[in-house]
Amino acid sequence: ASGAHAAPAMHADAVQAALDALSGGTCRDLLLIKTSRRYAKRLASALTAQGGQEKRLLTQSEDAQDRRRDALSRREEAREKLAAAQKRGSERQVFLEKAIASMLASITRSGVNVTVRLVGEIRTALESAS
Repeated sequence: ASGAHAAPAMHADAVQAALDALSGGTCRDLLLIKTSRRYAKRLASALTAQGGQEKRLLTQSEDAQDRRRDALSRREEAREKLAAAQKRGSERQVFLEKAIASMLASITRSGVNVTVRLVGEIRTALESAS
């Protein structure tokens, strides 16, 4: 007698499982697409809009990558220019220090080595002025 009661309960469970599978997300969506033109059109519109957004986002991403590469390139160029300017400045400083030392040596006594440190002289002048 218990076997006779178990069979309908087992069938009810199988039927319920089948109904659950059919009413689940993917199967339900497929049935709605097949049976409802309005749903299919709405879904197509949503997918088209999503595709357009995806294209825009990809384009924006590519643009951002291009801007980043350009910024890195400009930064490297600026570093090179700065290094060249620093080198020129150092060369000019050495030249000026030697020229001033030479002029001072000829004014004071001949044959005396005079060392001039331009930056140090400027600091000394500024400190004495304040």
